[in-house]
Amino acid sequence: MLEILTYGNPDLTKPNSELEQIGDEELALIGAMIETMYEADGVGLAAPQIGRNLRMFVLDVDFDRDAKHPDETRNPQVFINPKITWESTEDEPFEEGCLSLPNVHAQVWRPSSVRMTWRDDAWEEHDELLEGYLARVAQHEYDHLEQHLFVDRISQNKRLSLAPKLTELRNNNK
Repeated sequence: MLEILTYGNPDLTKPNSELEQIGDEELALIGAMIETMYEADGVGLAAPQIGRNLRMFVLDVDFDRDAKHPDETRNPQVFINPKITWESTEDEPFEEGCLSLPNVHAQVWRPSSVRMTWRDDAWEEHDELLEGYLARVAQHEYDHLEQHLFVDRISQNKRLSLAPKLTELRNNNK
């Protein structure tokens, strides 16, 4: 399992580079990211979270850990060089967490749907409307590529209530 960086680590806020191509090294990284996502009990993982400042993330909104045969529900998706090209004007709230912010959860308002372009791990181009939970997770992971965490999107009052946890995480990264 790859090490997941936590809040306060400066690598989470560094600029991220687009991939120019995909080769064996990138495919191995994608495979390791997918396995790390599953092992960490996450639904998404962005390259900056593992200290790789690349514009890439993986997610799986279909995986059901509680299914009789959970591995049969795996449906990982790979997003390379994603761009949000349109956002719905309708926002929806949802309780979010993050592998880089262990034990921190907060309600985050996000557009209910977005149009996104990206390449997959076969280097094929996609231009799709994402809705519902898929849209939310993709936006959350996309934020990592833009040097943002979900706590950057919450109310000031909620952020103040989380201050002790955030301070502890930040101090653990010094």
